[in-house]
Amino acid sequence: MMVKRNAASTRGDLLEAAFHEMHEHGTRGTSLDRILSRTGLTKGALYHHFKNKDELVLAVVDEVIGNYIQQTWVKPVMEADDPLAAMIESINRTWEDVPEEASRLGCPLNRLGQESELDSSLQEHIESVYRNWRDSLATAFSRGQKRGFVKHDVDVVGLATFLVISHQGFSSLMKCKENQAELKSASDILIRLLESYRLQN
Repeated sequence: MMVKRNAASTRGDLLEAAFHEMHEHGTRGTSLDRILSRTGLTKGALYHHFKNKDELVLAVVDEVIGNYIQQTWVKPVMEADDPLAAMIESINRTWEDVPEEASRLGCPLNRLGQESELDSSLQEHIESVYRNWRDSLATAFSRGQKRGFVKHDVDVVGLATFLVISHQGFSSLMKCKENQAELKSASDILIRLLESYRLQN
């Protein structure tokens, strides 16, 4: 008896498998055959949801990587009354359980960004993820200023940009196991910097 798969579930399985494939091999090294092998799906199923490899790659950037950043780094800060406290909590949480794939390969967005100069569409989508990340954090910090949690003289766009850049740097260096202690020390410095921006009541 053939099991009929849900269309949304099938699409999700393809995106997840494509994400891991791209993280491991980059966009140029990504193999559709390996993606299908991971999922047990047919080429017909793949092309039903994505017209080609390029469309699949862009969907991974927007829907998998972009959504992960929104859920992990943006939503907790946007929803908090005190955005600095929420950001500090997110930073501390990253050290509690670093996925093996992340510690071995670094940030997938960073990795793909190194290839984006060869593909203008990919570059535009990656830049959009970064821009939304930065702008959302800046909005949260601006709201924090109005609520009395963040000093009024803080450049919220500059702070948001600095945090995104810092995350990318940490993720890149995390691949070097010998740097773990130094990275934790740098993370503590970043937290102290954020604390210094807190408005004292």
